[in-house]
Amino acid sequence: MIDVLERWLGPEWPNRVARSDSNLTSTVIGMTGYVAALATWLELALRVERFDGTPGIAKLRKMMNDLDLGRFLHVRAALEIGALAEGMCAGIAFEPELGPAAGPGDVRLTFVDRAPLDIEVRVLLASERWRVVYDWGERLRDVTMAHSYEHSVRFTIDASSVRNAEQFEDLVHTIEDIAVAVRATRSNARTVLESGPSVAAELVDEPTPFHDIDYPPYFEEDGLRRLRGALRDKAEKYVDCAPVWIRLDVLDGLFAFSPWAQDPLGVQLAAISSAIREVLSGYPGAAGVVMSSAATSHDSGSDDDNATVEGVKHSVAVSRRLPLLRRRNTFIVPLHEKAVADVAFWTSMYEREPEWLPAMLEALDLPTVAQINPRSE
Repeated sequence: MIDVLERWLGPEWPNRVARSDSNLTSTVIGMTGYVAALATWLELALRVERFDGTPGIAKLRKMMNDLDLGRFLHVRAALEIGALAEGMCAGIAFEPELGPAAGPGDVRLTFVDRAPLDIEVRVLLASERWRVVYDWGERLRDVTMAHSYEHSVRFTIDASSVRNAEQFEDLVHTIEDIAVAVRATRSNARTVLESGPSVAAELVDEPTPFHDIDYPPYFEEDGLRRLRGALRDKAEKYVDCAPVWIRLDVLDGLFAFSPWAQDPLGVQLAAISSAIREVLSGYPGAAGVVMSSAATSHDSGSDDDNATVEGVKHSVAVSRRLPLLRRRNTFIVPLHEKAVADVAFWTSMYEREPEWLPAMLEALDLPTVAQINPRSE
């Protein structure tokens, strides 16, 4: 499959990915693990080969060629839709024209016995807030470890109220000051900053890399604000054309770090379907929304954790364990009565996703999933 990627991205593509300034390496590998990252590239190669000659595929290749993170993930999602829909006997076209006002869509699925489905893909990446808080967390771990080893102290830190760079820098200086003071006085100490964070340090016989730290929150509210904005932006594009489905991959940390992500699947579905309908109720051009965590979540569970949950107004949530240590949660929310008929198609498509990679590997006489990574079985 390496030769397929070379044809698409050029013979130097691994080096180009490594040198990319678009966070492609850290997002595809660092936040998913190496096995899941392998699955991303493997599935990409299989799908690129599968759709060679398909209408619109050249546009996807051009879109991916500069290795921009957003466009890479956009193409990945479009190819995923095509691959899974093909297994449901759908015809595939990429970048179809939807009309003069809307311009090109992303994927069109055609059927023998029903109307086509036009799909618009949107990938929601991490916000600036998310990236800043991530960097704060990394720095807190480095600072506490350094001072722990230098001064033989163990920290308990509450940084959950930190909201800006000034407060964070005050916290870092306080960590250093209290470590020096505890070592000098040979007694434990605790201080609370005016802005809210607190730092406590105790003497220990042996330095430790492990400290009790409450980190700043990744989301300043329920985590759905940017989701609402992304949906509204997409829906406004299709006011004057036939309704389209919005296929949304949410990679901004919502599925990992928000309070919503800790709820049971049915509760998640109720909250997300309500939020989607609230935003898009006035947009007749939006047939519905299929929102996904993307197939990037590290999963150590079993097939027993798979679930399909039905919610109000025909909404559905699908959670499936995928080959090579991944899981995807998908939420399907129809917005109009005519779109209800599409829900069964979307549901079946994502329920059957775990079968796609093993079937393709077998068809091409390639190593099985178990041979690629025994732990993923």
